[in-house]
Amino acid sequence: MNWKGIVVELLPDLFFYQNYRPSFWEHHWSLAVEEHFYVFLTVLIFILAKLKLLGRHKLFMGIALFIFILCLALRYYAYNYHFEEWGFGETQFRMDSLFAGVLISYFHAFQKEKLTSFYQRFKYLIFFFVIAPAFFMPFLKIDESSFLPVFGLTLLYISFGSLLLVFIFTKTISVKLSTLLTKPLFWCVTRIGFYSYGIYLFHMYYLKLVTKFKYAFPVEGRTRSPELIMDFVIYFSTAVAVGAGLSKLVEIPFLRLRERYFPRRAIVGQDKQF
Repeated sequence: MNWKGIVVELLPDLFFYQNYRPSFWEHHWSLAVEEHFYVFLTVLIFILAKLKLLGRHKLFMGIALFIFILCLALRYYAYNYHFEEWGFGETQFRMDSLFAGVLISYFHAFQKEKLTSFYQRFKYLIFFFVIAPAFFMPFLKIDESSFLPVFGLTLLYISFGSLLLVFIFTKTISVKLSTLLTKPLFWCVTRIGFYSYGIYLFHMYYLKLVTKFKYAFPVEGRTRSPELIMDFVIYFSTAVAVGAGLSKLVEIPFLRLRERYFPRRAIVGQDKQF
């Protein structure tokens, strides 16, 4: 590839439309979805605040339901009628999962009593949605199942949203998990979670540039040999170390710089009307 080809492939990454065009690093499609969603959310919150409608939780719930249904309908239509043009990571197909998190955050900040009441009322159903997908979704292949790329994505954000509610409303959740996992393992998991964004951004760089892809994950026709397991352990541990290191060198200093010039504002109390 010449320099013009490199520039053409880098442009989507630089201007955050890599989820619509081929790009230099394919796994960065999710960054584009996030950036598009943040712009959309900022405009939405600004309009609602200006119209003094941000405190109306029923309206916000209605907007959320509209987005959930719209994204699901678009995925169904695109997958079944335009499969050749199907873009798994396009923003209009994936922003519903981000808005699910926003919806939980909205009620936690402004309508916490209602969120608490909802959790207490549907606690066991929430537990079901946390556990149920683990029994069948890992065994579905996205290129062979019509369920996973359409309805499965909806089920995923319901499941992870339910898990988030469990973490929010379970007292001493950290103590319970530390006891269950043991303190050293709990510390490792939380550290990986803390640096997860950096690990995600940079793990493919290491995978493509250093590790041979054919040994990183098992493929059809190859047995799980000790060599394969060892290669994966090396890849995993190095990817975590590199991601955490680059987070300390790049991400965290920039976050501190942002906090210095654009400090976060205090969260407005619950049930506050705008």
